[in-house]
Amino acid sequence: MRALVLANILDTLVAEIERAEMDEATRSKLSFLAKRALVDAEALHDELQPRAPLSEPIGPTGAHNVVKLRSV
Repeated sequence: MRALVLANILDTLVAEIERAEMDEATRSKLSFLAKRALVDAEALHDELQPRAPLSEPIGPTGAHNVVKLRSV
C-alpha cells in the first residue's frame, strides 16, 4: 500500500515539475529523476502483490514431486 501512495505522490511531483517555471535543463533533470522514481515505486508495488503459485501438484495423492505448470 505504501508503494502505491509513493507512486501517487511521485506522479503528482512529475506533473508539478513539468508545469513549474525553471530553466529547461533543470526541469529535464528533475523530471527524469522523478519519472525514474515513479517507475521504481510502481515496480515495488507490483512486487509486493500476492501471486498465485506457478505450479500445482498432480496425481491422485498429490504426494509426488511432479508438477504441472500453469499458464500465466
